[in-house]
Amino acid sequence: MVQLPRARRLLRPLTSRAALLSRISPRLALLLPLLLASKLAVRLAARGKRAGSSTVSSAERQQLIAELRAEVSAPLPHAIGGETLDADTYQRFLQVHGWSLPKAAAMLSKDIEWRKRVRPRALRPR
Repeated sequence: MVQLPRARRLLRPLTSRAALLSRISPRLALLLPLLLASKLAVRLAARGKRAGSSTVSSAERQQLIAELRAEVSAPLPHAIGGETLDADTYQRFLQVHGWSLPKAAAMLSKDIEWRKRVRPRALRPR
C-alpha cells in the first residue's frame, strides 16, 4: 500500500500539469482525472515491479520464511508484551525488503529488540 505522503509526491508533478492544461482547454479538464489516474497507476505498477515481489515463487517464499525463522528465533510472548511472531510476520518483513534475507533479518531483530524495550501491547488502554 502506498503511504499518503508518497502518493502526494507522485501526484505533485501531475497535478501541476493538470492545472495548467485545464486553464488552456476546459474540454481537456474533463479528461484529466482519467489521465492522472492512469499515469499514477503506471508509476505504482513500475514501483511494484522494481520491488521484485512477483519474481519469487511460492516454494521460494516458504523456504525464505523458514530460513528467516531459523536465523531470527521468536522470543517468548511475555518477553515482548504478549505478542507472538507467526509466519505472516516473517513474510511481511521479507516482502518489505524485497525478499532479501539479510535485510529482513536485520530489521526483524531490531523490531524484536524495540518490542522488548517498549512493550507496545502494554501501552494500550484497558
